[in-house]
Amino acid sequence: MDWQEDMHTDLWIFPRGMKRDGGMGDQGFKWASKYGSVVSSIYEAGTADGMNEKGLVANSLFLVESEYPSPKGDNRPLMSIAAWTQPELDWDATQDSSQWPRRSRRVIASL
Repeated sequence: MDWQEDMHTDLWIFPRGMKRDGGMGDQGFKWASKYGSVVSSIYEAGTADGMNEKGLVANSLFLVESEYPSPKGDNRPLMSIAAWTQPELDWDATQDSSQWPRRSRRVIASL
């Protein structure tokens, strides 16, 4: 990970079947992992990069110009931007077999 400051990176190992949420409290998106994974964390808050047991790799990228509209009026469950990479690893065996319901949650810029 190429960053201008120390991101307090750790390596985490997650088993399949782990219950998860989108990091947004009661309004957070909830799921259970289908695959186990090994990931590097960012600021001890979420997955930056990782690989699941099927070999799928996911990486978080950052663009300072990105805009995340307000979730007001949108009833979909919320997911922190720090959590969005993990569901890809939890649910997908390959890029082509993507099963994750991306439109069923709203990503917001909050750690």
